[in-house]
Amino acid sequence: MYSDELELVPMKSKVPIKSNVRRLMFNSQHKGSQPGHFYLNNKTFVHPTNTSLLALLLHKNFQELSLSSIVYIENNEIIDMIINNIDFAPHPFHLHGHHVWVLAQGNTNDGYLNETTLETIDLNFNNPIYRDTFTVNPYSYIIVRFKADNPGIWMLHCHNDRHLQLGMVLVFVESPQYIKDFYSKQNLINHIPLKCEHHSK
Repeated sequence: MYSDELELVPMKSKVPIKSNVRRLMFNSQHKGSQPGHFYLNNKTFVHPTNTSLLALLLHKNFQELSLSSIVYIENNEIIDMIINNIDFAPHPFHLHGHHVWVLAQGNTNDGYLNETTLETIDLNFNNPIYRDTFTVNPYSYIIVRFKADNPGIWMLHCHNDRHLQLGMVLVFVESPQYIKDFYSKQNLINHIPLKCEHHSK
């Protein structure tokens, strides 16, 4: 049983092509029990309490947040994201703030990719599907591409809420200086409190 999203054909799909594509590779797996945690590159996400990611960026430059779960990207970068699913279950990943082009998707038990085997995969640049949620099959991989053209703090997470709660999350911080400059020029920083007043009581 697996999800073969590559059989879908989009009505319109124009993949951005550049020579300097940035590759990001993530290994996703579950560790521990009762209930354990999910990890991406051996890091599990823990959301900060009593504050927000935006507040931490504006006021503290993420000093109070583990940087292991954060990936910084810049405007107009073309990102190829490779996810290896080291798990027996499929995982539907959802990326906030962007849609992706699914360039390649392995079937169940097709194995994982590394920098060497990645070069052997045929990528679909002609008519790949374009979506914000995509499934990584068990013991397999997926390769997706997106263009960083929407500054913000965007989560990538498994759409199984239980897995999200157990740390199956990455945070893309896109154009952080642009974000800070925007809030500063609009005099909005003071409208984003560092601490949540409701939970501080």
